[in-house]
Amino acid sequence: MSDTSARGTGMGPRRWFAGGAIVCVIAVALGWWLSRDGRVGMPKGDNVDWKAAAARSVQGPPDVVWEKTYGGAKIDAARAILRLPAGGFVTAARTRSSGAGKDDIWLLRLAADGRVVWQKTFGDSGKNWATSIALMDDGGFALGGSTEKGTASHVAGWVIRTDKVGKVKWQKEMGGIRLDGITSLVALPDGGLLAAGSTSSKGAGGYDAWLLRFDAAGELEFEKYYGGKEEDSAFAAVALKDGYALAGSTSSKGEGEGDMWLVRLDRKGKLLWDRTYGGPLYEVANVLLALPDGGFLLAGHSASGPKPLPWVVRVDRDGKTVWTQHVPMKFEGWANDGVRLADGGFVLVGLAKDAKDADENAWLARLDAKGKVLWVKIVANGKDDNFLSVDLLPDGGFVAAGFTNSKGSGNGDVWLVRFGYPKKANPKK
Repeated sequence: MSDTSARGTGMGPRRWFAGGAIVCVIAVALGWWLSRDGRVGMPKGDNVDWKAAAARSVQGPPDVVWEKTYGGAKIDAARAILRLPAGGFVTAARTRSSGAGKDDIWLLRLAADGRVVWQKTFGDSGKNWATSIALMDDGGFALGGSTEKGTASHVAGWVIRTDKVGKVKWQKEMGGIRLDGITSLVALPDGGLLAAGSTSSKGAGGYDAWLLRFDAAGELEFEKYYGGKEEDSAFAAVALKDGYALAGSTSSKGEGEGDMWLVRLDRKGKLLWDRTYGGPLYEVANVLLALPDGGFLLAGHSASGPKPLPWVVRVDRDGKTVWTQHVPMKFEGWANDGVRLADGGFVLVGLAKDAKDADENAWLARLDAKGKVLWVKIVANGKDDNFLSVDLLPDGGFVAAGFTNSKGSGNGDVWLVRFGYPKKANPKK
């Protein structure tokens, strides 16, 4: 299993980063998720031809245009990637190969061809992890994750706000009495920031979903907890016109060991309603997309069917199920991230794990608006490969980021794959 393996069934608490104190921070899931970058509905775009992206991807899976690895002799892994309006990409990662300590947060600014433009590390002599990134209106970035406070049993949530070249503007540590972590960030229209994750330092139970809102200067405006006496976690968040929504997993309510969990909140973080989705075993939502009709798409993993598979649930504005779908694959799998397309369909990324030899394969899948799986593309290089994040590109292709142990410099590297379509495959106008 790779160092950044996503959730699996029957394996106990989430295995966030092997050997790290944070293994229990978001404890209910094996897997993590990586939220989206805090965009509402369609991603922000400059010259992106969203219709081309939808039309080309209906035809079939894209080709690999190029792939790049980044890292050294130790373990390095990307957790999130964003396409930037000015061109190129930014990725939030963790590194053991460079930086100040055992694990550092690693921010990489990349050109459109994958070349490193600049890079920054953040951390101390201990263990520090990045799980999410948001693009701010001034061109800067916000990073969310966790930092170990002396021992493996004391981990605080950590938010870092930088300018457009990675210089720190402000940073905040929250919690740390026990195990706490940020897994999702949302950039807000007023320059503020929404952070979501899980905490065992506060709340009602073993772990509670955790929501924090910061103003543009980094001052905490409010902090809320959601859950019961068992383990409850938020892995993804979105901002809405009249409030917020969180998605993750809950063991305090629902039908099974853990259910997919959708939480709807007002602007002050007050609970409006919550819903669970799942069967007798374990389900988790790692992906949450807000849809134009007020509904939501959740994606993650379900262990309650004949085989543990990526599971997608489309709900209406009240949280009522519209349709559900398993993404078919040979091995058990997890959905880690996703984007919505102009035709109402979706592209998801994740991993499939071969239980026999424990190797992980990355995958990319296309669903239409009604949940029909149009294609699944497996990207396997022989060892552990995992897609953790995806974004759309101006030419209708996609960029995915994650972790590979099949190639690169060390025991695992940051992995970037650029997908696209040959000109002959473009639809006629």
